[in-house]
Amino acid sequence: RANGAERAQWHKEHAEECRALSRRSKSPEDREMLLNMAATWDSLAESRLKTTERQRRLAKFATADPAPE
Repeated sequence: RANGAERAQWHKEHAEECRALSRRSKSPEDREMLLNMAATWDSLAESRLKTTERQRRLAKFATADPAPE
């Protein structure tokens, strides 16, 4: 199973694929749709990175030694 960073990279690759397809498309409607799809993949990648970082911080916090009393 892919970790968060790997999944974010996978999302970014899909975004770039959509942008490449949009550059080859002759239809303005298709170009717009593909660019919207790319933006969605980019958003998913960013969200995945933020979630991964948040989970990393929470895991670090959960395993930290409790403060002395």
